[in-house]
Amino acid sequence: AGRLAHLGGLLYFELPRGWKAPVEAPGGAALVDSEGRAGAGVAFHLEGSPEWEEPGEFKRRLRTLGSVEDSPLFETVTLDGRYGVRRRWTTHRYKGPSTKLGSEGEVFLTETIMVPDLEGLYVLWFRAPKAEFKARRAGFSELLRTVQLSPPTPDAWRPNAKDRRSAVPAAD
Repeated sequence: AGRLAHLGGLLYFELPRGWKAPVEAPGGAALVDSEGRAGAGVAFHLEGSPEWEEPGEFKRRLRTLGSVEDSPLFETVTLDGRYGVRRRWTTHRYKGPSTKLGSEGEVFLTETIMVPDLEGLYVLWFRAPKAEFKARRAGFSELLRTVQLSPPTPDAWRPNAKDRRSAVPAAD
């Protein structure tokens, strides 16, 4: 019904109800909710492309993002039968030409999911104002429940046994 989106046969998803149509972004697509208060993106970065990073390097870089109140740890998730990692972090954005210590700004929470593949990386992200994150994430959860990735190969990345047992669905 016009709600299915795909990225070159590598990743399919349904557009969440009420969200605006995706626009092209590096390696994939970006979309926003109906009120423009939350954004999401889906991408597949083919190994060797300008956006691609080795999975370990991607995780190291992702761990450096955020504020002191954020945990640097990753959570193991499952997405369409594949394993990946997720991390959430906080960013502060101040408006205006100059900012002063103690000035009011907007606080955002970002979630990034990375699923390694033998040919590249699947990267999915969601960002919303921190105070509205849980409520607005419902649309991203809807998207995650409909994601279809290329089938895993027998040698696809799998976390250790303990992390596999504790893995949660990415939509949670």
